[in-house]
Amino acid sequence: MIYDYNEIIEDIFKKNNNLKVLGKRNKKYKEFKKNKLNLKYDYVNRFTKDSFKNDYIKKICKEKKNKILSFCIDTEVNYQNVPTIIISRKVFRNKEKVKYVILLIVTLPKFRSYGFGNAAIYEYFNYINDNKRKVEIVLHSLLESEKFYLNLGFVRIEKSLFLERLEGFRDDDENLLLKYVL
Repeated sequence: MIYDYNEIIEDIFKKNNNLKVLGKRNKKYKEFKKNKLNLKYDYVNRFTKDSFKNDYIKKICKEKKNKILSFCIDTEVNYQNVPTIIISRKVFRNKEKVKYVILLIVTLPKFRSYGFGNAAIYEYFNYINDNKRKVEIVLHSLLESEKFYLNLGFVRIEKSLFLERLEGFRDDDENLLLKYVL
């Protein structure tokens, strides 16, 4: 299951306070949530500290339009069983099409090679699916991950103006741009 960062914050609060249900007007929760929203970087850094530059992680965590999504291996939200996170953003929408960009997908090292990255991507597809419109997803990746994405059905593309402007990446000898259409 895919959970938004706000659902993860709520789960942490409930577990820390031995609560089954949380009243939305709970003042302690509101303060806790406010502090946790400021600590998005710490949550994401738990996944990325050995594989991504800090400046990039800080930049994408700071942007309010970016969604931090957690893939949980339980049927209910449980922040302790999140092997993979995805940070994405809706960048375009009209009557015919919705376009998303995946800025980051990372699986904790101890969970790698067990299929959690694949499962997270498929859950993400379900999460963003729009039955009324074509859904397009673009991302950039290191060349070494090309096989992973191609096996999922992504295809290589030449350009993504949004990614080029945001991250300065182009399809070159080390990086590639990919697209998937639902």
